[in-house]
Amino acid sequence: MGIDQIINSILKEAEEKAKQIKEEAKIQKEKILEESRLKAQQKRQELLEEKERELKEEINLILTKANLERKMIILDTKREIIEDIFRELLDKIDDSKIPKIKKIFKDKILEETLDRDDFLKELKEKFEKDLLIFLSLDEKET
Repeated sequence: MGIDQIINSILKEAEEKAKQIKEEAKIQKEKILEESRLKAQQKRQELLEEKERELKEEINLILTKANLERKMIILDTKREIIEDIFRELLDKIDDSKIPKIKKIFKDKILEETLDRDDFLKELKEKFEKDLLIFLSLDEKET
């Protein structure tokens, strides 16, 4: 064997090794790229799910606030109605009618010796309570 053949043999082995290293590097590169793609898809999916959860929570919060505001408006309207009705009622009550009204509400009022203002205040509280119960029952029927 001559030097040329030894050199050619070494070169051939080196080329084969280089070719093998290139193939292994190519395979490794494809494997790394595929793993990166999978990780990116997974991260994207996780971000989408997280944003979807956040959006649902925000929507629920907005709906809850809107529902609460609606209920507050209804409650305020009911209170205004009660105030209007009671104001009209007070305009029609004179001092001579108070004893009769006390007799009607005798079992509901603790003291019959209440003065006019205290009696009307207590009467108003009872009226409001009864009317709110009535309005709530009416609301459930609809």
